[in-house]
Amino acid sequence: KKKPKRTFDVRTVGINAEREIIYDRINKRVDLMIKNGLFEEAKSVFEHKSLNALQTVGYKELFNYFDGIWTLDFAIAEIKKNTRRFAKRQLTWFRKNESTLWVAHDEPIASIIKQIEERLDYRFDINHQDSWSETLDSLINHEIGGVTAIAKTPQREGNMLCSEP
Repeated sequence: KKKPKRTFDVRTVGINAEREIIYDRINKRVDLMIKNGLFEEAKSVFEHKSLNALQTVGYKELFNYFDGIWTLDFAIAEIKKNTRRFAKRQLTWFRKNESTLWVAHDEPIASIIKQIEERLDYRFDINHQDSWSETLDSLINHEIGGVTAIAKTPQREGNMLCSEP
């Protein structure tokens, strides 16, 4: 079967940070996810644990806790470890893409936006004092020759900017 042609170009921006910083952020994010209801969410789908869609980092470790195989502390430690491994695979995948624009995690937002603008040959009307979240929300609201989208998910670091040519 022939793959359909995309009606947009993909522009990828990767955020570089030292491994210790990435690991620390992952660990904090997992703790926040537990605090914000991951435990309860996993418990609510536990009866369907055999479904392939639920064999993901976070759920499968908590399922082992619910089954009495692991302690809760061990399950959370495994979520952190497996998330770090997943993040490493993601970085490896994105680094293979030579067109990815890599920026430093501590680089000023204004500098990052300038690099994106140069890459897209487009000028955004953005307040460079905004936080990352505010900046991404501003980018979402722009159209660049067609459809613009930035994918933001709570489970994953990273964002993707897509636009039609």
